[in-house]
Amino acid sequence: MLMKNKMKICSGLLALLAVAPGYAAASSTISSDTGTEILDYIEGQRKAARENALDPELAALQQEALAQAAKKPAIAVDPKKPAPVTFEGDDISFDERTGEVLAKGHVKITQVESRVLADEIKGNTKTDEVHIEDKAHMLQVSQPRVVLDGYKTDYNYEKKTGTMKNAKGKVEQQFITGEKLEFYPERVVIYNGTATKCSAKSPDYHTSAEKIEIWPNDRMVMHNVKFWIKNKVIVTKKLYETSLAAGAQNTVYPRIGYNNDDGISVRQKFEYPLAPKVAAYVDVNYYSQHGFKNVYGSTWNNGNNHFDLQYGSFEDSDNDWIKKEPTLKYTYGAKRLGDTPFSYTLGAEVGKWSDSKATSWHKKYYAGLKRDPINFSKSLRLYTDVQYSITQESYNHSQVNSLSYNGVFVKDVNDRLAFFSGYHYTQNTKANSLFNYDAEDYAKKWESGFSYRIDDRNRIVVGENYDMDSHSIKDVDYYWYHDIHCAQMILRYREKRQTWQVRFEFTPW
Repeated sequence: MLMKNKMKICSGLLALLAVAPGYAAASSTISSDTGTEILDYIEGQRKAARENALDPELAALQQEALAQAAKKPAIAVDPKKPAPVTFEGDDISFDERTGEVLAKGHVKITQVESRVLADEIKGNTKTDEVHIEDKAHMLQVSQPRVVLDGYKTDYNYEKKTGTMKNAKGKVEQQFITGEKLEFYPERVVIYNGTATKCSAKSPDYHTSAEKIEIWPNDRMVMHNVKFWIKNKVIVTKKLYETSLAAGAQNTVYPRIGYNNDDGISVRQKFEYPLAPKVAAYVDVNYYSQHGFKNVYGSTWNNGNNHFDLQYGSFEDSDNDWIKKEPTLKYTYGAKRLGDTPFSYTLGAEVGKWSDSKATSWHKKYYAGLKRDPINFSKSLRLYTDVQYSITQESYNHSQVNSLSYNGVFVKDVNDRLAFFSGYHYTQNTKANSLFNYDAEDYAKKWESGFSYRIDDRNRIVVGENYDMDSHSIKDVDYYWYHDIHCAQMILRYREKRQTWQVRFEFTPW
């Protein structure tokens, strides 16, 4: 029997597709001697909120799906079967004998939180297939989120496999293009495609590759890949793999900065997988005042065990330099103590250190204990930790045994304003250390400050460092976070030292 008129037909047709890299959160403070890094979570939450904000079309579809779910269905739905699909169009033909469907004119196919819009579609309810020869506009609210335009689309909703050509749009947080997309239940493959988190028509940065394989919430693998800034290729690789897990960081694109001591700086890190869980890297650092100060190394990570072999020049937040030639660092943790709120970390570093004053075989061993935040309310919490370390130097045969502990309160007043205040104590300072690098200026200090979000693109942070022995304020730092198109500027002014520091980095908007 052939039915033909303007109508809706429900079947099990079409489950939407595609996945993409997730958000990568990174530290947002240039450097700090006033404890402001404890507020980095604010910048991470803000970036995540902007990345994960629903596209207006997806928001409308989600509201429609919620309204539909609130209605009691006339017939019970079997959860083991694909969700029913609704066809709408100006002219729909359906053959019950063959299962063939032909829809023309303002065609809309909806399945729960998924939708396809097209001028014409062909499908078959018996073979579970759909074909769209011309342009298709695809939406999906549930993971992965999709807003895509493409051509010559074939999809099997039962097997969750299909293809699309000349695709363009957004998948999760990535803006993508591809000559051909292949969809599988566990991954998406893009051929001769591009990907970027920059929303501009001409992105400030993007990657292009002959083949891009994406496993949702796991990893992305690119073959014969190029990394672009505007229309210039900065890096090429035969194979590049990056984690898509929450918190993974993208280190491909450079950071550009300036401060009074170093001048203009350009920093970029390159990683090269050597074996499972083993990678080599080079951290290229160029300073107009110092030239190249690169760091070379290799890492091995296995569960809670982390090894890092390093060689190169390092700078701390006080602009103190050290050269490691080389050093081996080991960390175990953080490992939770059973069902308690405590976790511990063990670590060691052994290597040859040099600065302008001395060259020494430096050895440091430490053990740390950290408690989960103590929540006094939804907006007030206390962070605490303690560490014991032993530092030995061959240069002067010295040994410093140090106990350190910290306690910091954080108060979220509202979604714009947050405060922190805390006490820090350490027995290992610049007064008893051979090297100034990464050593505290004094033993007892009180740090406090606040963060205030002015608007969606501007945030200020102020931090203060108080020496409790001399009863004097040692540092007052001011930060300004400002979003510029698909980049972010972080500006710091150190009032007591009268120094400026600025950094530019690419961001996902």
